[in-house]
Amino acid sequence: MIVLALHNLRRVTRHRAVLAAIYVIPLASGIARAAFPESRYSLGLVWACPVICAFAAWAALSFQRAVDDAIGLTDALSNSSVGQRGLAASRFFAAILLILPPMVILALILAIT
Repeated sequence: MIVLALHNLRRVTRHRAVLAAIYVIPLASGIARAAFPESRYSLGLVWACPVICAFAAWAALSFQRAVDDAIGLTDALSNSSVGQRGLAASRFFAAILLILPPMVILALILAIT
């Protein structure tokens, strides 16, 4: 299951635009909060950043699942020893691994300022 999650993560990270969006959003919101500490808008952006990154990861993994459904990979994996629950759990772990580094970057930027 972890190996499948890493494989899903590797497939998502091939798309540089998705990866850039997931890393640029926390970086920009952290810099905006550091530059404008009294602004309500920068605070709102920092609060919305994890939700935006979660939606971006969900969209990337959903698109990947649609592609897997189209080529029949989902059916093959769900009928194997992995099963439907293992497939869903691997996508969940891939989403966690995709969101965790940008959130650490945001936390580090906010901790420094």
